[in-house]
Amino acid sequence: MNTPSFLPRLLALCLPLCTALAPLSCAAETDQSAVPGTRRPPMNRGVPEGMETLRQAIAREVAVPLADDPSQCGLMPLGARACGGPQSYLVYSRKVSNEARLRELVEQYTRMEQEWNLKSGVRSICMVETMPQIVLADGKCQASRDGGGQGQVR
Repeated sequence: MNTPSFLPRLLALCLPLCTALAPLSCAAETDQSAVPGTRRPPMNRGVPEGMETLRQAIAREVAVPLADDPSQCGLMPLGARACGGPQSYLVYSRKVSNEARLRELVEQYTRMEQEWNLKSGVRSICMVETMPQIVLADGKCQASRDGGGQGQVR
């Protein structure tokens, strides 16, 4: 069976990306700081070191998004896909996080990723990441695609 000529190039582009995203998707599910199932920007060779440092600072600022009331929960777009829109959405708690500091870190991270996307020529699936709803469940702010939980905040 003959392999189409574009397949080796496609695999060469996708394999490092998939490898880099695997640990990030696991982290997102354990700390609930990102919508489960969404992808975070790749952290592989060629990506500016500052992006990883910023990602860690963002994770520290979000910590565990504890809240007493749904109004304390917030949502921010995070990162930049190559053909537009955020990589994911970040769930945080206004009770725990310094919202102004977090916004500054997220904006800096997103700008850095946009620049990296342009510089590296990275391609994207061009799928729009829909904004989830935020719910308060068991005292934690969480993203929800089905709207479950106590008191929704958009």
